[in-house]
Amino acid sequence: MNNLPYTKIIDIADFSNPVLLPHLQDIARGEMLRFGLDKAEIIPDSKQWECAMMLRTLSDHGLIRPGALLAGIGAGTEETTFALAAKGCVVFPTDRYLENTPWSDVAPAGMMVRPAQFSQYDYPRGSVIPVHTDARVLSLPTDFFDGVYSAGSIEHFGSLEAVAASAEEIGRILKPGGVAVISTEFRLDGPMDKRWFTDDCILFTPSLLQEFIIGPSGLEVIGTPEYTTSDATYDSRVVLIDFLDKAKKVSSLADKRNAYPNLVLFHDGYLFCSVHLALKKPVTASSQSNGRSAVFKNVVEKESTRASAILTSQIVEWTGSYGNQKADVLMEELNEQASRYERELAALRNSRSLRYTQPFREAANAIRRNPAALATALFVLRCLRGIRNLVTKRKHGAA
Repeated sequence: MNNLPYTKIIDIADFSNPVLLPHLQDIARGEMLRFGLDKAEIIPDSKQWECAMMLRTLSDHGLIRPGALLAGIGAGTEETTFALAAKGCVVFPTDRYLENTPWSDVAPAGMMVRPAQFSQYDYPRGSVIPVHTDARVLSLPTDFFDGVYSAGSIEHFGSLEAVAASAEEIGRILKPGGVAVISTEFRLDGPMDKRWFTDDCILFTPSLLQEFIIGPSGLEVIGTPEYTTSDATYDSRVVLIDFLDKAKKVSSLADKRNAYPNLVLFHDGYLFCSVHLALKKPVTASSQSNGRSAVFKNVVEKESTRASAILTSQIVEWTGSYGNQKADVLMEELNEQASRYERELAALRNSRSLRYTQPFREAANAIRRNPAALATALFVLRCLRGIRNLVTKRKHGAA
């Protein structure tokens, strides 16, 4: 059980593996603090698994240490960034923070101003340095970083060519001997005539991982890959849309238990899950571009120029609109708005309907967590529906 490969797909047994458990607890701690709890509880969560696998790999290779230079690709407000900084690393999370993209909600411009607002971790000042840049053509130095990490990002780059360009850039910025950890989506099953359900979410296979990530990066796989998972993991599968609907409402530990696990997802005929890659740059390697990234250079420059012009225009507009208002007036308005929200929230929490229905909500959550109780409840519900339909038919017959 302790022999956990560095490159593998997710398995439910990983969440009780003593090798990974400390890193799972480390990542879960931030979420538990948001829930108002001090102790981390491990609930099978693919995102936390991805982050924990990255922490474990970097730690085992001596890269989680004070002063280590690490870069995050498509990092957004990734929890891994702050967990690494809390351990003394100097972290450069990169993303298109200052552009309006479909992922701006998880890569907000606020990261460029005050990254600490997006984390519960305490970390040394100056150890998180966000960089606005495109993963296909990184504005980062060559042979500079001890480690590179990326989780749940590369599959959203729109094409395999863009993925290959990003992989090439990851290899370029790594120091010889450096380690890259990449988590993405892995196809378990699906229609034979299509590789994935949308270009916005590429589902990788072992051959696609090799051809478009490992090969272009110029890096070597650490250890022997494991691309199979257990029946128990398959049996935990959930429908993607149903999971996302529950996940966006998670605001407490009870909500989390109700929404997860999410280890294997089903959507549009496809079964898929998380895969983690651990790659190392040969000590004797020299960073040479084979042109995959260069293909995107002009496109990225045009997009960056346009984004810069829009941002400059917005700053001028904001300055004209708000620059003459006194700071104390603006603060007074902000405080009043916050107070109003607090009053509305207090009124909702103290409402009679919320208090009266609390036992029913707790009972429903308890039933959902207990398969036997859930099956019994569904059986009783079907019986009640049958009785109701029978009574309705008799009434109509009598009429």
